[in-house]
Amino acid sequence: MKLLQIGLLLLTINTLAQSSLENRFAVPQSDESTTVNLNTVYNYDEVDIYPYYPDGIKEFYKLFKQKLWVPSGIRKRAGYINMSITFVIEKNGSISNIKTSVFSMQPEDVKSLTTEIIKAMKKMPKWMPGKIKARPVRVKIEVPYILNVKVIEKEKKDFRTGRP
Repeated sequence: MKLLQIGLLLLTINTLAQSSLENRFAVPQSDESTTVNLNTVYNYDEVDIYPYYPDGIKEFYKLFKQKLWVPSGIRKRAGYINMSITFVIEKNGSISNIKTSVFSMQPEDVKSLTTEIIKAMKKMPKWMPGKIKARPVRVKIEVPYILNVKVIEKEKKDFRTGRP
C-alpha cells in the first residue's frame, strides 16, 4: 500500500513539473486581432520571442569589454562606472539608435566615454531579432553594464635584460 502511495506521489510531482516547464518555455501566442507594424519599435516585453545575442549575454558582455576603449582621462582613476546602454535591435539583427546613461562621473568624462561606448556597440555582431507572429520586428533593449577601471602602472624594466 505504501509503495502505491509513493508511486502516485511521484507521478503527481512529475506531471506538475512537466506542466510547469511547458508553461515556462512555450512560445507565447499573440492575440490574433493585433496587427504587426514592421516599422514600429516595440518594447522588450511586447514581443512574442525576445531578441537575443546568439552566443549568450555573457559572451556579449565579454566581447563588448574587448571592443570598448576607455579614454585616458578615465583610466587614470580606478573604480567602477555604472552605465545603462539602450539600443534597438533591427529586423535584420543589427544594432541602431544607441544611447547611454553613465552615472556618477564628470560631464567631460561622460561625453568621451559615451562616444567610445557608441563606437564599440557599432562594432558588435548582429543579434537574433525579436518576433511578433513569427515576423521579425524592431525591439528596444536596455542593458546594464558595470565597467571596472583598473589603474595599471607601467612596469619598470631592467635596462640590461629588457625584462620586468
